[in-house]
Amino acid sequence: MNLISMTIILFCPNFIWLLISQGISAVGFGLKGIAESNFLNASLPESKRKGEIFSRIDGGGYSKFCFIGATSVLISGFLYAVNPYIPVVLCLSVNLLALITAMNFVDIEQETKIKENKDIQQEAKITIDNLKEGFKFIFKSKRLSTLLLFLGVLWGIIDTYATYQETLLKELEIPSYYIGFMLAGFQMLVGMFSTKSIKFNKKHKKHKNHSLTYIGLLLTVGSVILGVATILNIPFEIQLMIITMVFIVRAYAKGVYQVLKKRYMNNFSNSDILPKIYSVNGIMANISKMIIGVIAASILKRTDITYALLILGGICTGIVIILAIYSKSKLGLKPEKYDKKDIEYVGVK
Repeated sequence: MNLISMTIILFCPNFIWLLISQGISAVGFGLKGIAESNFLNASLPESKRKGEIFSRIDGGGYSKFCFIGATSVLISGFLYAVNPYIPVVLCLSVNLLALITAMNFVDIEQETKIKENKDIQQEAKITIDNLKEGFKFIFKSKRLSTLLLFLGVLWGIIDTYATYQETLLKELEIPSYYIGFMLAGFQMLVGMFSTKSIKFNKKHKKHKNHSLTYIGLLLTVGSVILGVATILNIPFEIQLMIITMVFIVRAYAKGVYQVLKKRYMNNFSNSDILPKIYSVNGIMANISKMIIGVIAASILKRTDITYALLILGGICTGIVIILAIYSKSKLGLKPEKYDKKDIEYVGVK
């Protein structure tokens, strides 16, 4: 899908075709998000340490992804100045290489029950019934619905703050090339900190339901600090130091979040329900991003970025605390403390 999207961008005659290419790219990234983690999870043997092994591999992969992504942004910036088509051609080449690599993956052998031969209509009905039962299970499960809501809100906060932090740097009249280097450095830090997810999870082993709360507070309280620091008109050097520290903390929270969210979704899940969980997570994340984005835009429309940081930080901190209270009896419990209907998916027989 991304290969098609890049090809359209390379030859697109107008803006409409550009929108079409972005739509195709969005579908590709959505499918990738569902497939990659599910593929990795299915590749690992069942064991007590499966979650930790998954986090270690996923964290290492995400770390490299962030490093390569940040490096690519810097290289593309220089190449774009030479010729705008060079970055597109390079992206097209990388997509082609990824396609060739993916086509050489070996299918995972799984034990399957011998099924009776059914016609296409019967198979379609069973597939649709499975989808209905899967989504019904997710929304009826107190654990899963709460987890996906919490993860969605956190992603909305992360994405909105990414826009706010860039706006703040521009308001402080920091040169654009410095901003580019700072954002690339931020992305590298996210990748580096993603490898710390196992340590973070073990640190909160006794209170796992607090892990998402801590991540949320690391994101939101930093926004309040940034707002206060800029409103007080303290010396620019001190402001820049505070901004750098907040950015580092935010990179830590984002890196840990990106790996732990998949580990938490994988818990108590099997290959039948896991793709559906990832799908609902994507839907919830985008809805949350839209709602928080609208709130952030409305605040920024009525005031400047310094007060917007303070106000949005206060609102999001309140939301995280409310979610922490609501999820206390629903997340981070021992297996025997959950109702079977919250963690066991049977599906359509």
